[in-house]
Amino acid sequence: MSENPEPLAAPLIAAARADVERLATTGRWTAADAAELDRAFERSATGALRAPRLAERSLLLRRIARRFVPASARPYLRRMLAFAERPLRVVRAGTNR
Repeated sequence: MSENPEPLAAPLIAAARADVERLATTGRWTAADAAELDRAFERSATGALRAPRLAERSLLLRRIARRFVPASARPYLRRMLAFAERPLRVVRAGTNR
């Protein structure tokens, strides 16, 4: 987070900091909570940066496939690819926790 927030965001940030301080004094917000929040932010930021690259690669692969895969075979191949990708999504979801 920037140390010089926008003027409109300053009251919101001040209120959030006050809430965190209040929760910390009551023991409801711990250093472990802050560390988990930092890790979750890093995962989200990494995923957000990765998404455009994956979209570009997917678009390129689709363009190449249009040249070589007959139109009548595309629906079957899409279903087969979706079936093959399901386990990968499950594995990825398990490692991002």
